[in-house]
Amino acid sequence: MGEILMDIKTGVTSFLKQSITTVKSPTWGETGPSWTTLYTNVPCRFVEESEWVRTDQAQEILTRAYLYVSASYSIKEGQELTINDQTYRVIRTSVNRDSSGEAAYLKVWVV
Repeated sequence: MGEILMDIKTGVTSFLKQSITTVKSPTWGETGPSWTTLYTNVPCRFVEESEWVRTDQAQEILTRAYLYVSASYSIKEGQELTINDQTYRVIRTSVNRDSSGEAAYLKVWVV
C-alpha cells in the first residue's frame, strides 16, 4: 500500500510544473485588509479557463482559472494568489484524496 501511495504523490508532484509566487491571507482591520504572506514559490498546475462555480454562499461565480496544488499547503477561500505577476482571489477549494483517504492535492478556483 505504501508504494501505491508514494506513486500517487510522485505523480501529482510531477504534474505541478508552474509556480504560485505568493499566497497571502487577509487580516481585517479598521482601514480594510492587511495581507500576510503565508507561502512563496508554491508548485502548482495553473489552467486559465473560465468555469461557473457555486460558492459556499450558494452564489454562482464565473472563475478566471483553476489550479492544482499539493494538499500540504493550506489554501482557503478569500486568500490572494500571485501567479505570473497577476493577482487572483481564491473563490473555492476542493480536496482530492488518494485511495487510502489521505489528502493528495487541492483544486483551487480563482477570479
